Amino acid sequence: MAQGVVHAHWTWAFWTLWYFGAMAALRVALLLTGRARGPRVTVVLVMGGVLGLGLLFETADRGAELVYRHGVGVGVLPGAPQ
Repeated sequence: MAQGVVHAHWTWAFWTLWYFGAMAALRVALLLTGRARGPRVTVVLVMGGVLGLGLLFETADRGAELVYRHGVGVGVLPGAPQ
């Protein structure tokens, strides 16, 4: 029943991971080339961070839907101590 939501959550998480990985690589490249300072770079990095927060929010919203609406991962496993 929750397979569609699981897939949506996985997809958002996948792209969020790649986005923040690319942002980190960009930041490292800027630091290594000495271009990490300046108001333009700061504005671009802040805007990129805000976009990343949007991705993170959507991923978390899908995960919350899995837990609170579908109950994924909240049951007791058979044979597990209680």
